[in-house]
This record gives sequence, structure tokens and C-alpha cells, in this order.
Amino acid sequence: MNRSVFWILLAGMVLFSGCKTLEPELDAPLAITIPENFSIETGGSDFNENWWESFGSDELNVLINDAVDQNFDLQTLKAKIIQEKAKLEKEDASFFPSIGFLFGGQRQGAQIKKSPGSGSSYDSTHSWDGSLSGSYTVDVWGEAEAGRQAQVSSLEAAEQNLRTSTLELTTDIAETWIDIIAVVDKKHILDNQIRVNQTLLELLTLRFANGKADALDVSQQREALAEASSQVPLLEKQERLLLNNLAFLSGKAAIDTIVVNTKVLPEPLPLPRVGIPSNLLENRPDITAARMRLFSSQWEVSAAKADLLPSFNLSAQALFSSGSLDWFFNYWVGILAAIFTGPIFAGGYPKAEV
Repeated sequence: MNRSVFWILLAGMVLFSGCKTLEPELDAPLAITIPENFSIETGGSDFNENWWESFGSDELNVLINDAVDQNFDLQTLKAKIIQEKAKLEKEDASFFPSIGFLFGGQRQGAQIKKSPGSGSSYDSTHSWDGSLSGSYTVDVWGEAEAGRQAQVSSLEAAEQNLRTSTLELTTDIAETWIDIIAVVDKKHILDNQIRVNQTLLELLTLRFANGKADALDVSQQREALAEASSQVPLLEKQERLLLNNLAFLSGKAAIDTIVVNTKVLPEPLPLPRVGIPSNLLENRPDITAARMRLFSSQWEVSAAKADLLPSFNLSAQALFSSGSLDWFFNYWVGILAAIFTGPIFAGGYPKAEV
């Protein structure tokens, strides 16, 4: 009789395992009329992830490569990806049975005295106990698969977040690098202007001494020289701030570790082909990450719905016990069980989870 009940439960699990699993209900697409053609080219985008290499600057390449390895925000996002991969491994583990063991021994002793004045005796016993157990939950309604798909989408979103931040970082570093070169060029131009103003002032002073110029000309030239000289500290301050910002983006605390030796501004890069508007959306990793987070949430809802339904569990256990290790495997009991469980009342928690 007991064997018949077990086989009935097992057959029921197999039958239910063929049921339709719960999958997320995807939102209907927006009712948008797409034109048959666009006024611009319809080819795909030719965007290059390593676009800064087109400048042909080894210095910029080193700065960006170091920043990608050392930037604190990118390190955080990389660690987040490792975390999401570990969570995915946890979800994958739900598809396999769990097996465990237990082994231990105990010794009991008692000092016995039968009557007053008589001697006492010591009696002791010892035993060895162990067990092997395994269990497996059948994913009848697709709860485990929904959890896995949700984690896959979360991992994809984390990878796209890293790609977004990397693109922003490389852009900020290239922009800051160009600004530093521009400030240095302005300083050179200003130094030349100061030398010219100094020479003109010396000539006007000489002409004034010979009566060839009046005091107003000399005063105006001194004012022009002072105005040009006053711009030097401002440019030095701006250069220092840009170097500090570049060091921060590169994940370095010391500003002295950042050196920009390039003196000539690079030639502007030609604009890449952007393609049609849909290509722009596909190329934006932040939008892709948002879509993956939406998919992850939809799969989580499916997993929560599956949790409202009954579950089926198979378990097996072997118990060993003996007073001697030599006879340990001669005394054992085997248990094989099929369990059908389901919620009846949980205060609305499962529905609230959905």
C-alpha cells in the first residue's frame, strides 16, 4: 500500500511537470507609425568603442587605459558584475538536487553505587551515528527558471551599466586632456603677449624721455601690460584644477602623478554615421540596461506568482547507527519520500510579494 501511494505521488509530479510554466506578460508595443524610409542613410552605426585611439596619441591612450583599470566607480561596477554572476550561480544551483551527510559519535557513562558502604561501578556505552540525505524540488511551475531569467537580466543590466560609465569616463578624460592642452596654449600666447607689451612699454618710455610720446601713452601701455600679467594666475589655476580633475578620474590621489606633455591640439575627428533613430537607441547602453532591469522585474513577478502554487519535493535519506565502527554499515534505515506542499494561509504575504 505504501509503495502504491509513493508511485502515485511520483506519477503526479511527472504529470504536473508538463504543465505550462508561468512566464512574464510582455507589454504591448507602442502604436507608432514607422516611416518606410528616412532622409538620412539607413546603414548601421560605425561607432567605435575605442574611439579615442583615432587621435593617435599614445599619451591619451595611456591615460584612458590607466583610468579604466583604476577608476573607483568602474571598480565598484566590476565588483557588482562579479556579485551578479555569483547570484546567477545560486539560481543555477536550484536546478540540481542537494545532498548532505552527517557523522558523529557519542559516549555515555554512569557511576553506579548499589548500596551505602558498598563499592561503585562505572558503566559506559558509546555509539556511532551517521546519515546521508538528499532532496530535489521539481520546478513544476517554472519558479526556478523565472528566478534564473530574472538574474540573467540583472547581470546584463550590470554589464551595460559598466559600459555606460566606461564611455562617460573615456569622454570626460579626453575632454579634460584637450582642455589642458588648450590652457597650456593660452599660457604660451599670453607669455608672448606679455613680452610684446613689455617691449612696447620700454620703447614708449624711451620715446617719452626723448619727447616723442606723452605720459598718457606710457600709462595706457602699463595698463595693458598689467592686464595681460593678471591673466597668468587665472590660467595657472585653471590648469591645476584640470590636472586635479584628471587625477580624480584616473583614480589617483596625487596630482603630481598626472603629466600632460602634448603641446598641439589633435585634429577634430569626423562625426560617425549615427544611422536611423532606432540605431541610436540600440547603441545607448543606459537604455539597454533599463530594458534589462524591466525584464528582470517581470521575471521576478512570474517567480512570485509561481510561489502561490503547490510545490513537489523528492527526498531520500539513509540512517546509520552502531555501537562499533566495524558494524556501522550493517545497521541502517532507508527513507524515500515524495512531498506535496502548498500555501493555505500566510496573511497575504505571497500576494503582496506579487
